[in-house]
Amino acid sequence: MNVTSATHRTSQSLRLRRPAAFTLIEMLVAAAVLALMALLITQIITMSSSSISATTKKLDAVSDGRFAMDRIGADLAARIKRGDVPSSFEKVVGNDGMAFYAEVPGYSGTRNTALVEYRIPSSGRHEYQLERGVSGVGWTGPTDIPFQSVSLPTLADADFDVLSGSVLRLEFSYLLDNGKIQSTYASTDKVKAIVVAMAALDAKSRKILKPEDLSSLAGALPDPAEGETPLAAWQRAISLPGFASGVPDQSKQGIRLFQRFYEVR
Repeated sequence: MNVTSATHRTSQSLRLRRPAAFTLIEMLVAAAVLALMALLITQIITMSSSSISATTKKLDAVSDGRFAMDRIGADLAARIKRGDVPSSFEKVVGNDGMAFYAEVPGYSGTRNTALVEYRIPSSGRHEYQLERGVSGVGWTGPTDIPFQSVSLPTLADADFDVLSGSVLRLEFSYLLDNGKIQSTYASTDKVKAIVVAMAALDAKSRKILKPEDLSSLAGALPDPAEGETPLAAWQRAISLPGFASGVPDQSKQGIRLFQRFYEVR
């Protein structure tokens, strides 16, 4: 047997059994496919994260607004409905305020009765946050309810706590017996319900705003005209192209509006 021929056949057999390597073109194509897949996966994760974040912020504002509405509703339902007990529903340009006596617990007082007040300060530590003040009163002694009075005592700042850090706008109107909406009223016996509206902005959207942005945003939600509800006025304002000019779009898009009718009889 020819040794040279045998060696040649063995070498050829080894070459046939050796696995073929990837070419440079194939490796480049594979790398491009992997990079494209990684890019698509990253975009999907980013979009999902943004969607989850936006949904979470929306739910936070909605939850905060509903809680505030429920608290106001509970206080109004417990309001002392007597002609000789004063109350105050202060209509001003911008955030309104309300104060009344209600059968709810206070920090002091001999009975389950307190003076309750709602306000949104435009400055200070709790600017553009909904505060609830409460001070217990008694029917006898120096903390009596001021029967037959047209004014209410002034609550101290220490009597207030933040009810909602999201709510930056508070407005109310009145539903009369004839079905009309009115911003002011001449006689409480003609009022069937109080229309309370709020605008809330979640904490994350607030963080990107400067103090003047909060003021601009609250000011861009106007007082309602006679005959319309606060919600109708705000929805119209938000739909305008120049709404809250200068405020970041991300924050403007995070505003959530609420409105409820509370029977007062």
